[in-house]
Amino acid sequence: MTVSFFSAVNFLRLSSFLTPVFSLVFSLVWSCSLSWSTSAIAADSAESSREAALFGGGEVGGEEEPYQFDENALFSEDAVIRDQVEEFAGEGKGSIVDLFGQKLNDADNRLDIGGQYYHSSFLLYSEHSSIGESRISHTGVVDIYFDAQLEDDVRFFYQQKVVHSFDAGESPILLFLSQFSGDSPVDQLWLKFKVKNKYFVTLGKQPTKWGSGLVWQPTDFLNAQKFNPLELIDQRLGVSLLKVEYPISNRGINLYSVLQVNDANQVQDLGWLWRAEFLTEVGEYAISLAAKNNDALKVGFDLSRGLGPVDLRFDMAVIHDDHQPFYEGEFNFADGLLQTPTVVDRRDEWMPQVSTGFLYSRSFKEDYHYILTVEYLYNDLGYDNSELLSWSIINSLIPNGGSFSPLYYSQEYVTIGSMITGFGADNDVSVNVLVIGNLSDGSGVVQGVYSAQPFRDLGVSFSVGWFFGGDGTFRPDVALLDTTLLEGINLNLPRYSTEVQLRVKF
Repeated sequence: MTVSFFSAVNFLRLSSFLTPVFSLVFSLVWSCSLSWSTSAIAADSAESSREAALFGGGEVGGEEEPYQFDENALFSEDAVIRDQVEEFAGEGKGSIVDLFGQKLNDADNRLDIGGQYYHSSFLLYSEHSSIGESRISHTGVVDIYFDAQLEDDVRFFYQQKVVHSFDAGESPILLFLSQFSGDSPVDQLWLKFKVKNKYFVTLGKQPTKWGSGLVWQPTDFLNAQKFNPLELIDQRLGVSLLKVEYPISNRGINLYSVLQVNDANQVQDLGWLWRAEFLTEVGEYAISLAAKNNDALKVGFDLSRGLGPVDLRFDMAVIHDDHQPFYEGEFNFADGLLQTPTVVDRRDEWMPQVSTGFLYSRSFKEDYHYILTVEYLYNDLGYDNSELLSWSIINSLIPNGGSFSPLYYSQEYVTIGSMITGFGADNDVSVNVLVIGNLSDGSGVVQGVYSAQPFRDLGVSFSVGWFFGGDGTFRPDVALLDTTLLEGINLNLPRYSTEVQLRVKF
């Protein structure tokens, strides 16, 4: 069973939290990197090319560039560096999948068929368990796509995931969950065409991302499932939309109107979204609006702006009429008596979510690239402590009991990451470290990732994670969770984790 997890920051408070964290990071490796947060290798990388790397194509004068499928580039901004690393790695190497790497094309070269295979082995060392009792799991995912580019700029794209779990028993419920699931979901299924060479229409299930945040993306009103920066591969599925884009190229403006049909059984269940993007020589600015019957009204603003060697990021969403349950009171279970909190109605309030930070990058010794990123989140929808964390987790396991996301549960978070790429004889090795801290309760997680490309079509990643601090979102109170309320549920609370993943393209 799966659980998906500004007030300005007081300087002294933040410094006291980050001092041990910085010490830990630089004692591990000063040259580590951040696999989830690389939007460019050099500071002069244009934002438009960054978006093209993220989503497989971009708008140039209102015309779309040819799409080159890359599953790694659908959501995660590390695709830019990964693609360039693989360019070095591919030269002079033999392919281990030549048989499958040949493209199948029709007579007019209109159809492209390909895909990727991922195999992940995961080990979790839980609280209050021995090494021998550590949970292991193995998952294989096959991604197959069909890309048909037809006449008159009509394009059809289909992608299917086939997921298989090699586990003998029920998968554990983790604090940070793998986005893999034991089924065969349709990831993408869409049709794209132009109307009067002015309006660009996409209909169907499609990957998309709004906002400039690296870990937190408050203005991404499209994806119901939050981005998990600890995942080696972002496996979130596409969103069912009818999207109409109207570019005004001579003014650097893109206008979007979106009809969201996910989970809509009646006309009144449809969601409407609008977005305006403004492109300048130094950055991007955007305004977004989302409205849906019986759901929150959301207004957003985000920007990404270059300032010398630094890329500044800012996302702000204001939410009104929020329907997610918020609890007040106490939760305890003692002497056979259960005391539970009450739900507070906050639908009349306007509550902000703000993420802000920067990305610094530089190159040295020709092939080496270093990236440092810092980001902060203030979440008015969250709790200022973790006293009701156990109750929130329990309710998230109940239908209509609300959702639980460790990265959005509390009010204040901070993340620090660093990366170096270009190691190895073929400059195909990167090393990263990511630190996420919850300033509201003092818990956090550190993850280190080593990635390499030993063959042109074979990549490997190895990660190690440590969940630190006291009781909080990253280390829930085991005593409160270990009650008869959760009898029969396999709940594993992480202390250390290790994952090895192989990736093959064909």
